[in-house]
Amino acid sequence: MRNRRKVGVLVLTAAALMVPPLAFGDPPTTQITVKDDSFSPREPAVMKFGGRFSWQRAANATNEHNVHQAAGLFSSGNPTTTSFTPAHPYSISPSAGTYTYFCDAHRALNMVGKIKVRAIVETGTLTSNGFRVRWASATSKPTGTRFDVRFQVGNGPWTTWRNDTTSSDGAFGSGNKPVHVMPGHTYRIEVRSEKQQVSKHSDWSPPLVVNPPS
Repeated sequence: MRNRRKVGVLVLTAAALMVPPLAFGDPPTTQITVKDDSFSPREPAVMKFGGRFSWQRAANATNEHNVHQAAGLFSSGNPTTTSFTPAHPYSISPSAGTYTYFCDAHRALNMVGKIKVRAIVETGTLTSNGFRVRWASATSKPTGTRFDVRFQVGNGPWTTWRNDTTSSDGAFGSGNKPVHVMPGHTYRIEVRSEKQQVSKHSDWSPPLVVNPPS
């Protein structure tokens, strides 16, 4: 009986080891279909930071296409007839921001799209007097290496929290900076991304809305 139990454990362990890593949780992906001559959806739903956008060519799309972000923050390369196929896939996991992009070959035909990424509160960090905000990956920054971060308390003015920072996250309320965080107030955080060698930046991200618990 003992031997059978050991075999069972070994088989279960081996089976678990053979499960592909993605089976334990793939980052959420929004697929954008590249048609002749449009992107669908043109403006998909807002994504929380940590997700991925993937462009895939429609079966009947035969024209040359590419994806080129308006501020130069990302690009799939030159327009080709084989772009966005299984042989030439293209996807990105953006930092927080709003990104307008277009196809170089068909911009005049309004082949334009927009993706939006919202910053997140790090799991387990939300307390009555502060929280940690993440707007980019610490290791991979395909759409920005520097970031502007601003905040709003209630209906007050937008105020700069970080300017041209290389940090991927920040503790909001730590040491009462940039403000003293309290329950009963609503805090909004917006981010825009830029690259050091690029003079332009993304548009502001959709706001992260935080209501600290009592």
